[in-house]
Amino acid sequence: MAIPGYQSWMTPLLARLRDGADHRISDLYELLADDLRLSESDRSERLASGVQPVYINRIGWARTYLKKAGVIDQSVGGMMRVSDRGRDASRSGKPIDLD
Repeated sequence: MAIPGYQSWMTPLLARLRDGADHRISDLYELLADDLRLSESDRSERLASGVQPVYINRIGWARTYLKKAGVIDQSVGGMMRVSDRGRDASRSGKPIDLD
């Protein structure tokens, strides 16, 4: 299975933040990988630089764009939570993407 692009991680990431609590992105990596049913092989695939797993990079980009869209808020210490706008988007049931 190919590792999904960052847009495919947006809706699952927002769903994980829906409880309104503060979350560290690092605490969500494996949960999100489980949500998208990544294999161990997929999880071990690294960027060409070898520095970071591809799926973690894609989750990071999903977070960046959700933050820019005002769907999530980031607070001190790298913690993040769903914003009011994100809560509304999550309730809509529509997939989150940049289109």
